[in-house]
Amino acid sequence: MFYKTTSLDLYSGRPAAADEYLYQVIKCVSLEKIFSESEAETSKKTHEIPNAAATSLPHFGILGYGVDHGVALNHGRIGAAAGPDAFRSCFGKLAYPSENKIKITDFGSVYCPDKKLAEAQQRLGSALAHLLAQGIKPIVIGGGHDMAYGHFLGIQEHLNTLKPKTKLGIINLDAHLDLRMPSPEGTSGSPFSQIATLLAAKGKPFNYCCVGLRENANPPSLITRALALKSTLIFREECQLSQWVAVEEKIAAFISPLDFVYLTIDLDAFHQGIAPGVSAASPLGIDLDFGIRVLKQVLASGKMISMDLAELNPTYDRDQCTAKLAAGLAYELIRFYP
Repeated sequence: MFYKTTSLDLYSGRPAAADEYLYQVIKCVSLEKIFSESEAETSKKTHEIPNAAATSLPHFGILGYGVDHGVALNHGRIGAAAGPDAFRSCFGKLAYPSENKIKITDFGSVYCPDKKLAEAQQRLGSALAHLLAQGIKPIVIGGGHDMAYGHFLGIQEHLNTLKPKTKLGIINLDAHLDLRMPSPEGTSGSPFSQIATLLAAKGKPFNYCCVGLRENANPPSLITRALALKSTLIFREECQLSQWVAVEEKIAAFISPLDFVYLTIDLDAFHQGIAPGVSAASPLGIDLDFGIRVLKQVLASGKMISMDLAELNPTYDRDQCTAKLAAGLAYELIRFYP
């Protein structure tokens, strides 16, 4: 099973009047036909979304990446394959910001039962490109951070059909650079290295900013590689609200020359007191208010094209703390999206 439509039963909450909670307004739609051989050529040409009513396209589309094979290859704690559904069970219980009249559709999840990670990333990229082509803002939930490579492939496919010279940048809120070299296949620790290699082969710049990285969790060789790639690095020690002005200036300088920004949030950037359910928990992470500041700054730029939340691992969660954190961050996106 490479793809599964989301059961609406995952979205539930307390009985209430209409439009009080998100579970009452979220719809579930199948994207499975995108991956069928019979419609492959048509999909590539039209980027149409099967089964979606063209007259009522949603503002946001939730897409799960139920894959943790890349985490296993990176010697992490498996369990993140169940992350998308853990997110859904918490997201639906949040209040609906009815003043915005936001429409949200869940387009199911991509899986990797055959452990062919590259193919799962391609499936994710194909689905992302279709959502973006329809003007739907994706919210991708993982799953291992290897989904960032598939996510990027989808964004690139979409942008290449519009403006091939568009300047795209990546902001990664993460304790880790994830710039390890594939050996030979990719893992959850190599997506941005794979992206850099892909862009170099096409003669395109690699615009990368990592916010919240821990020096003690990234060997010197990775930091050296990041600097060689001219990445913008904002270390965990800088990620304090008392130092926000300086951080804000660094992020603004990174965003300024770009046309679009892809924001990826690895939940292990947050300290384990609020994010125990991740593949690599840490007591040295950032706090929630700082993370929200980063999200709001990217949103305020008007350049965010897509966002994902990675490494949600319910196997190690406590009282759904991390799933609720992920749901809360997604809520900030739909509430404050310009």
